Amino acid sequence: MLLPSENLAADSPTHEDLTAQLRKGGLVIYFRHASTEKDHADQVSADRSNCCTQRTLSEQGWHEAEMIGSSMSLLNIPAGAVYSSEYCRA
Repeated sequence: MLLPSENLAADSPTHEDLTAQLRKGGLVIYFRHASTEKDHADQVSADRSNCCTQRTLSEQGWHEAEMIGSSMSLLNIPAGAVYSSEYCRA
């Protein structure tokens, strides 16, 4: 996800420059996870195979995750190996 232009310093690359670099591939893109339900914490004994024991993505988080994937596809940003946590929010 690219930063809004108002957050970029004057000497920072433009969105176009960043997109061009991402299209070349060979980079590692790291995401923690999208927005989660803040009123539901992981249980002390969270079971990674049972999402009910974990803090999950909020509705906004699902939209964010979909937007990230759609944006990468629309911008033709290649994806190689994908590594993910076993937690449902990842």
